[in-house]
Amino acid sequence: MNPVASFVADDLRLGRAFIAIGVFGLAIALLIGTVGVVVVIRLSGSMERSLAAATSALESVDGTVELAATTIGTMSGSLDTVVAVTDRAEEALHDAAGIVDESGTVVTTDVPDGLDAVLAALPAIERVAAVVDGTLRALSFVGVGYDPETPFDEAVADLETALGDLPGRLRAQEQPLADLAEVFRGFGTSSVLIARDLEMVQSQVDDALLLLDEFASTTGEAAVLIANIQDDLAMLRVLLLGAVVLLAAVLAALQVVPLALGYRLTRPQTADAP
Repeated sequence: MNPVASFVADDLRLGRAFIAIGVFGLAIALLIGTVGVVVVIRLSGSMERSLAAATSALESVDGTVELAATTIGTMSGSLDTVVAVTDRAEEALHDAAGIVDESGTVVTTDVPDGLDAVLAALPAIERVAAVVDGTLRALSFVGVGYDPETPFDEAVADLETALGDLPGRLRAQEQPLADLAEVFRGFGTSSVLIARDLEMVQSQVDDALLLLDEFASTTGEAAVLIANIQDDLAMLRVLLLGAVVLLAAVLAALQVVPLALGYRLTRPQTADAP
């Protein structure tokens, strides 16, 4: 007889084979369920840790961006003040240059010219003073008390001596005062250039603030997206676990057929009564 036909005809051996198939199927279902649950849990745990790390990194970046925005905002406010002060300094320096020019005109021209006029008149005043001094001394013989320590004409002469080189000294200050006015104008021009450079820097700082605001908005959206992914991942984990358990249960349930059939085939048969 064919071995296969002999095997099929032997209910006991066939029943044991079905039982073995059923037990093997149950083992496979249990293995699939166990491995599936472990894989789903580990995979979801790994993804959750990755998302948690990404969230932590975003929080760190967001804190850094916030600090940078605060620092740059403070810098921008300081630049506003510096630019305004620099603009006012330019006006003040040009005004100071004008004042120095006017003062130079007075000191080197008007005052020396006036002193020259005074010096020109002093000889005549000295002569008149000598006459006045002689007259007063003559009157002292009739009871007029006049005996100054320095005679009037000598006092005028001393004044002429003291004022003699003053006009020239004042005129000699013309170039230093002109240089000082030019220095003030140079400072004013430099302050204008500095103010323009500061305005350019301020514009760049403002652009940086806008970029930081956009970046902070992007990180906020990314944090919301990660939170949504975490929620979806939790739901997906539940669904996958349910699917794995259901698949294992279905495979286990399918083994009822070979087990039941094997049991029936291996059960002792009772002979029918004649």
